Amino acid sequence: LAVCRPGPAVGDSTRCRRPSPAAVGTGLLLGAANFGTVYFLSGALERLAGFRVYTINSVGVIIVAAVIGLILWRERPRIHNYVFLTASIASILLLSG
Repeated sequence: LAVCRPGPAVGDSTRCRRPSPAAVGTGLLLGAANFGTVYFLSGALERLAGFRVYTINSVGVIIVAAVIGLILWRERPRIHNYVFLTASIASILLLSG
């Protein structure tokens, strides 16, 4: 397995190099996360209505990203961020009823 890139000018030879172990590990981790997402999303679509599943999935991604921003990067959300997150959670609750 090699990553090949063309040379800087037309006619130059192609340069190939092996990906680093860190790049392979990161790729495997992201691939496993994507597989899990598709697996559980299709399972949820078999049991629930599509409008609920897609709303929960989309809002869930936004909420997880906001929490990661709070924890890892110590972001300071503004008041409108809290308003939008609250409204998105309310939309999930309204759709689940």
